Amino acid sequence: MKSPNNDNILTLDNLSISFGGIKAVDGLSLKVNENEIFSIIGPNGAGKTTVFNIISGFYKPDSGTVEFKGRNLVNHKPHEIARFGVGRTFQNLELFSRMTVLENLLIAKHLYVKTRFWEELLKTKNVKVEEARAEDEAYAILNYLGLEQYAHIPISEFPFPIQKRIELARALSLKPELLILDEPAGGLNMVETEELSTIIQRIRDDYNLTVLLVEHDMSMVMNISDRITVLQYGKEIADGKPEEIQNNPMVIEAYLGKGAMHA
Repeated sequence: MKSPNNDNILTLDNLSISFGGIKAVDGLSLKVNENEIFSIIGPNGAGKTTVFNIISGFYKPDSGTVEFKGRNLVNHKPHEIARFGVGRTFQNLELFSRMTVLENLLIAKHLYVKTRFWEELLKTKNVKVEEARAEDEAYAILNYLGLEQYAHIPISEFPFPIQKRIELARALSLKPELLILDEPAGGLNMVETEELSTIIQRIRDDYNLTVLLVEHDMSMVMNISDRITVLQYGKEIADGKPEEIQNNPMVIEAYLGKGAMHA
């Protein structure tokens, strides 16, 4: 396993956003280092997914900055942020259910197809080369995640756990340097969650990327995270390594329940 270094890849500075007068994120600042698995946890309504939506360009903050590799992401559109190297999965699956697994990955990879409109219209040699390259890369990701046999089957035919893995494959198709995972273990049983934990760690190491994770399964969070930030009402109430969070009385009693951190 690779050890994270101390070079910041993502910096949130004094980030705030309100909805209907309610502060969803309130002056949040944090730094994520390259190659680490960084988790954000907290009760429902703590602002975790809102933070992800700001980073990935779906929400514009009222104040503060989001710097990814020195570039301020605020005011950039989601597809631009994806092209900068930020890949993401969602709590509610955002797959195209009538399309095949391969087609879902190729849609993501289209961000990197180096062709001009007129070339695509005429189906030039360059277009065919780029399409073949994109397909090869998509198959490589499917093979890596054990999904290659499903390539030509529509998404709608798969059970939820397989769809979760397909969405992870699609996020990898964006060639991210920062992979944002929003509740990846939601709806999975214990065995499936353990398998996913192993996959996430392997992806971090093999793809040399950084993982930013929101997850309610505390066993998973404690097992794979390098660092954890805990939110309450959009504010940070704790930050540290898993063992430090496990032993923080305020976190245990007020937000996760006694004994939950050691479940």
